[in-house]
Amino acid sequence: MTGITDAELKQQIIKTADAAKAAGQWVEINDMLPTLTIYRGPDDEYFYQEWEALEVVNEYEELADRLVLDVEDVILWAAQGW
Repeated sequence: MTGITDAELKQQIIKTADAAKAAGQWVEINDMLPTLTIYRGPDDEYFYQEWEALEVVNEYEELADRLVLDVEDVILWAAQGW
């Protein structure tokens, strides 16, 4: 049994992130504080700050770099399952 290829995963992430953005969802990373906000709708928002924000961003940054995607899109894709 074979797994999903990087190209297939990249397309899945792009499609999911684009659909989420079209529905009004967004991700904001502020490197200065640092903070991370993931907005999925009214009363459905995740907010991380300091080490927690860095931990979440770092968790998805490697995948984003490997697939040549914005880390915000990868986080938004992942957040659909939270």
